Amino acid sequence: AGAAGGAVSAQGAGPAGSSGVSTGATSSAGAIPFYKAWDAWGSLSNFTPHPISLPLYNASEVSSSGRVPAQAAVTTPSQASASVPGPDPASLAATSRRERVWRSVEHFYQAQKFAGSGAPGAAAVVDEIAAAESPEEAARIGRATERSRPDLMTPGWPSIKVDVMAVAVRAKFGSH
Repeated sequence: AGAAGGAVSAQGAGPAGSSGVSTGATSSAGAIPFYKAWDAWGSLSNFTPHPISLPLYNASEVSSSGRVPAQAAVTTPSQASASVPGPDPASLAATSRRERVWRSVEHFYQAQKFAGSGAPGAAAVVDEIAAAESPEEAARIGRATERSRPDLMTPGWPSIKVDVMAVAVRAKFGSH
């Protein structure tokens, strides 16, 4: 998770098979290999510029269950702009899981590494990742911060990162 590439089953167990997309050339194992966004099947990569709208999850939502909340809404970026609460502090306080439009799955994934910590400085890292011009830049910021400031990491990150990626990928495939 968090890498650019992967493989999706052509047998209906993944997004390509379940959406009826013709699988074309596949690996010998029946999986569709992909890595770079510009390669064949590259649109399946976390690094493609397909915006998604998802909230950040806080530490209490994740750590109490050890999993990312399943009720993540899948909305398109145009739907998200209508559903994001305004700057009124009362509405923000009432909605701790405010939707945010992320430039890519990778932007969301890297930001989520720090969103649940509550540590001073973590919110600034989340904002820096969100503002990154490209998914590659978001990944660079996230990975560098993970190495240099592990104290800013979301508690239990290794146990939730696959769930975080699954939520993000579902949002991408549900809206594009």
